[in-house]
Amino acid sequence: MFKTPPGKVIEIPNAVDPDRFAEEVDSRATRAKWKIIDGEKLIAAVGRLTAQKGFDDLIRAYANIKRSVPASRLLVWDGYMRGELESIADRRM
Repeated sequence: MFKTPPGKVIEIPNAVDPDRFAEEVDSRATRAKWKIIDGEKLIAAVGRLTAQKGFDDLIRAYANIKRSVPASRLLVWDGYMRGELESIADRRM
């Protein structure tokens, strides 16, 4: 499609290697780092912040979850759509 010579292309499979994340996690330290209070439910979303990934849909859906589960928090990493996603969150919450 892009007419790139095969010798200049490296394929990186779209997957996660679970062995990279097999270590024990100190949940208390992690919750403290992100200021998650005891009893608060955490939804963490990891991915490239692009329109194709649907983070805008996730934030809109989370507004409904937050009404049902007030003691909850959505954690989304940083990326180039951050400003737009924060605007959606501000309007929905």
